[in-house]
Amino acid sequence: MKKFAWSWSRLKNYRVCPKKHYHVDLAKEFPEPDNEVLIWGNQVHKAMSEYIDKGVKLPPMMEHYDPWPNMLVSAREAGWTVKTELKLAMSESHKPTSFFDNATWFRGYRANQERRAVDRLEDRPDQARRRAAGAQRSADLLALP
Repeated sequence: MKKFAWSWSRLKNYRVCPKKHYHVDLAKEFPEPDNEVLIWGNQVHKAMSEYIDKGVKLPPMMEHYDPWPNMLVSAREAGWTVKTELKLAMSESHKPTSFFDNATWFRGYRANQERRAVDRLEDRPDQARRRAAGAQRSADLLALP
């Protein structure tokens, strides 16, 4: 049997209803059906990734999102490293692991990441404070009741 690992969806299920989490995520008695919001979100993520990575234009119903991927494409052209749908995983001791490693305790995706080699946190204290606040919010979300 595959070792259990947390994800944002599993964490949401637990926080909404621990019994649902048990039956859906642990016992696997009921597959969770895709809903309209999930389907739309997956389509948007895929379209954005293809736009940023391959230059495939967004479908007409998503054109209002153009400024955001355009910004990332411009960043790439300016020498930034831009990654989409980045898979991240960590062990229970919060050490990075590969996504499907047996030691993985939490898995998640980061939709986009951009970074310039000369952009270091110690050179940008304002950015360091924002990232620290974001990390605290993430830690708060992971705190189980």
